[in-house]
Amino acid sequence: MILYICLYYFFMIKSFFKDGGIYSLSGIITKGIGIILIPFYTNVFSTLDYGTLDLITVFGAIINITFPLQITHGVARHISDGKDGAMNKIEFSSTGLLFTVISYSSFLILSILFSKQILNSFLFKDTFIDQNIYSWACLSIAINGVFYFFLHQLKWIKKVKTNSILSISHSILTISLTIYFVLLSNTGLVGVFMASVISTPLFVLLAYITSRECYSFKTSMKSLVAMLKYSFPIVFQALSLLILTFADRVIIKELIGVSDTGIYGIAFKIASIMHILFTGFSYALGPLIYGNYHRKESSGEIAKLFEYFIILSFSISLIISLFSLELLTIFTQEDYLSAYMIVPILILVTLANGFQMFFHGLSIAKKTFILAIINIISATINICLNYLMIPIWGVFGAATATLISTIVNLFMLSYLSQKQYYLPLNFRIIVIPSLVICVILGIFLYFQAEITIYSILTKSIVVIAFIVFLIKLIDKENLIISKLKAKK
Repeated sequence: MILYICLYYFFMIKSFFKDGGIYSLSGIITKGIGIILIPFYTNVFSTLDYGTLDLITVFGAIINITFPLQITHGVARHISDGKDGAMNKIEFSSTGLLFTVISYSSFLILSILFSKQILNSFLFKDTFIDQNIYSWACLSIAINGVFYFFLHQLKWIKKVKTNSILSISHSILTISLTIYFVLLSNTGLVGVFMASVISTPLFVLLAYITSRECYSFKTSMKSLVAMLKYSFPIVFQALSLLILTFADRVIIKELIGVSDTGIYGIAFKIASIMHILFTGFSYALGPLIYGNYHRKESSGEIAKLFEYFIILSFSISLIISLFSLELLTIFTQEDYLSAYMIVPILILVTLANGFQMFFHGLSIAKKTFILAIINIISATINICLNYLMIPIWGVFGAATATLISTIVNLFMLSYLSQKQYYLPLNFRIIVIPSLVICVILGIFLYFQAEITIYSILTKSIVVIAFIVFLIKLIDKENLIISKLKAKK
């Protein structure tokens, strides 16, 4: 029995890092290409243009949540827990796909009928979005929405390599076409969306072919109701999370201007390097948890994965934060360099969001309405703090407001999730390194004025020292816990 547990534990960790590594590699390549292209965007687009692009991204995120009603979560919940038969899983998948196509088709019709009202809304007012850009953007949102449904399906049926190959190929082709349209054809912002509309249909077809065993012509209203019963509360959760993530940019645009939204967007893009890592491991961790939560040993195994993740995530967070000025100098123009002050704060926001992937207790218990309440509370705090802090501290205040509300969100989620699916986590290994990182960043942000060989060398030594400290801290905490268990 002990040998079985040890072997299962080994293969679970191996699967996590194998799948997580593949997804992370996919994320690094697909989103990494976007980061490498920052010099291209900052040379071609002004801060005003980049801010406008960011606001269209917010609009797309709103559509992706509200129209398909998070049906991918409902599909995933019913095809991954092992309780439904193969035919039922096909029925769930087919029904989910049909609902997704109808949802985005409805969006396109409504976007045409109410185009003037949408373009005059608070989101797009005072921007350079004309009817042409708007039309191409709406097409891009709808086609990509269907494509991402298929990618989610490949994730939950554990076709990791297929998912990654399609994601990478899609990104490479889309970005290549973007460069052609924007740089060579001088189309401006509209070229970004034209590239997506032209490239994505091919990958929708390929994604369908590679997962066609999941679909049939058999759909069911009963299956749809069951999925929506699970996913509908997640709509409010996702909208609140969207507010938590993007409200700062909309309020910056309203209170300061679109150009400042562009600077904030670049800082967020640099911070998203961390998100690439988190996305990959989150993709691998979700199926592992939902497929094994009923086993008594699984909580301890997940807790061990958490320790490895702590070392990796904190180390990379500190590296990106300390070298944010250097990264911005390499990837952007002078107009964007002021973003270095807020990159470390947004890195901490991404870090707090990343830890949430380990807390699935409420989802396992199907208490998604509680998740919605948590995010609504956090989003409300975020909006209030943004309106209070942006007039005083500008984009720095926006980043700080988002960090505070994200930490509140993480605290509520972890506390309530632990009551449903307990993980034997030692939260000291989160709190202590977080405080150390804040002190380090505070010191360097206060004294850093320019890039020198001395500053780069000092930062490198600090990073190495922090990694050693982190590893020793985790070992020490584990030793203390082991002694306490031995005494009992």
